[in-house]
Amino acid sequence: MRPHVTVQLEERRARVVAGGLIGRTPSAALRLDDPRISEAHALVSLRAGRLLLIGLANELRVGRQRVQRVQLTPGQRVGLTDDLWLQVLEVVLPSSSLAIEGLGVRPVVLDLDVGTFHRDPPRLEPGFDPRGEAHLWSSGDGWSVRRGDEVLPLVPGTEFDVVGSQVRVIEVPPVDAGGTQRSLVAQDTLRLVIRFTSVHVHRAGRPPVALAGVTARILTELARFASPVPWDWVAREVWGPLDRDLLRTRWDRNLRTLRRKLREIHVRPDLVFADGRGNVELVLGPDDRVVDDG
Repeated sequence: MRPHVTVQLEERRARVVAGGLIGRTPSAALRLDDPRISEAHALVSLRAGRLLLIGLANELRVGRQRVQRVQLTPGQRVGLTDDLWLQVLEVVLPSSSLAIEGLGVRPVVLDLDVGTFHRDPPRLEPGFDPRGEAHLWSSGDGWSVRRGDEVLPLVPGTEFDVVGSQVRVIEVPPVDAGGTQRSLVAQDTLRLVIRFTSVHVHRAGRPPVALAGVTARILTELARFASPVPWDWVAREVWGPLDRDLLRTRWDRNLRTLRRKLREIHVRPDLVFADGRGNVELVLGPDDRVVDDG
């Protein structure tokens, strides 16, 4: 049975499989002919063995919070708008996940929708990077990899050469099981020690790396907010009440610098995530920790 969620919206009950849309469009898995709802309003997505509801047109509501995405659990209430709420009745998850074996000591679980293979070191990073040697992606009910002009479907047992390594697709238990990488990026759990003007990045088996200056200030403020916030909230904590255009220029320049530094030390690029709607957040994995030593 495909992963799916069963929801109730007012008097209506519906099942939406992973990859299904909620919206006004006729092709939506849960079509809502309602002016409060966008054509493609939200997406049910399978990530890391969990079903998420991701807001596409607007933020979702959980309690009094507005969020871009929420993990679906039975009994939960999620607002599609301020006054249109659905009740989660049932969540059916897969009994196993696909993983890539051969990039490191432990398999790398395919837990995001798009990934890029890079060399030096051989790794798989989330997101599409045109500079990568190969790319893989999920269509909702399957995975594919593209190397040059070749597209290969990924199923358990598939083997292929990439970034100088021969890798194999395997099935693994749900990603909470020990011994398997949780993240799409074959990297260790992070411990971030924030000290206002410096941030120390600790990972098992690697020497700590210190970031200083403005990039450290940005990381510190994001860690202390501990939730998605408008970019200018963070920027004003760093630079004070500057003209908004000047503030934006400084923010864009230093955010690029921060992401470049994270790439250089092989920290996953989505640690600092911007949602495209003016909000930014620090995305921590389930085992990542922040220690505020400032």
